[in-house]
Amino acid sequence: MLVALGFVASLACSCSVGTATLPSPSPPPRTILNSAEQSELARLVARPMKLPAMSASGVCPATGLSPIKAFKDPAQTIDVFASGPVYGQGGPRTDSLTNSYFDVIYYADPTVKGVILVRIQTLDQRYQGVFVGDYGAGPTVGTDTIDGKRVALHGEAGFPAARPRPTPGLAAGWGSWGVRQGIDKRWTCVGIQIDSESATEVIVAAA
Repeated sequence: MLVALGFVASLACSCSVGTATLPSPSPPPRTILNSAEQSELARLVARPMKLPAMSASGVCPATGLSPIKAFKDPAQTIDVFASGPVYGQGGPRTDSLTNSYFDVIYYADPTVKGVILVRIQTLDQRYQGVFVGDYGAGPTVGTDTIDGKRVALHGEAGFPAARPRPTPGLAAGWGSWGVRQGIDKRWTCVGIQIDSESATEVIVAAA
């Protein structure tokens, strides 16, 4: 489905005219997490990636959409990826010379505490996803030019469950965070791993 493809890809990328370069040396990690949350993030990063293998036929085992009710209005539902307690919703795409980026939203239900870690990698392990903006975490892994602006790329995203972004109408206890995430344009099947204190979830998207 086009909606599904657009979303999962959005969970994997971002772009505009530009090229990616590797800085040397890498600057220290930059994150909006406090010291205790950074320690928790480090523990989550130590968890191995648990992405599924490609089938023998080469078909990408893409994740389907499911509806959730995250807003005060009981009649309002949104289509998301993952089974919870953290979910992903896709958004608009932007391309650079080398990467595709998507402005996506992650939602967490009231059971989620601490830090949420997001990492992205293609199932063939050729390309690692990157994140742009305030929620990018860990060391800088490169730079890119998006819409004429040079930006730093981070290899993971970290969301503080205690400090979600303001979201009108969101139900009590729920949180949401918007982030721009990207991956090399040559990707064909990507895995998005979401780690929290109580769970590890994986979303898979096909190009």
